[in-house]
Amino acid sequence: MDNHGRIVRLLKDVPPIAGKNIHLTLDLHLQEYIESLLAGQRAAVLVEDPHDGSVLAMVSMPSYDPNPFVKGISYQDYGKLLHDKNLPLINRVTQGLYPPASTVKPYMAMSALLSGIITPQTTFFGAPTWTLPGTQRHYRDWKKTGHGMLDVTKAD
Repeated sequence: MDNHGRIVRLLKDVPPIAGKNIHLTLDLHLQEYIESLLAGQRAAVLVEDPHDGSVLAMVSMPSYDPNPFVKGISYQDYGKLLHDKNLPLINRVTQGLYPPASTVKPYMAMSALLSGIITPQTTFFGAPTWTLPGTQRHYRDWKKTGHGMLDVTKAD
């Protein structure tokens, strides 16, 4: 096929075979609601059904209209997208590189609870900084004074 969509030559003709059915799990109302919440921001949201892991919503903002790509986007319009400081061509859900930060805490807490390392009543001191043993690397709490005494129900 050439750049105008004309068939130049046929290399091989393979008849189609029936595939399997797919089921779209996106919730349109949830998707649109999240998009409205994130309008004007740089953000990513992924909502999964906790029972089966199906994706209910996946939003990356800012976004762009993919329709101009169907028939060929102009160099000017593509250049605007490519050089936009907000990087709309990056899907922040699938391509963003983010440290796990606090999103990992519930999993760590659940693992510690299930393995008996802590109980719901176990307390610990949330200091303003923490140093990884054997290193000079200091990790700072977002709260300058630290969080003080905490248990798994108060930790954030």
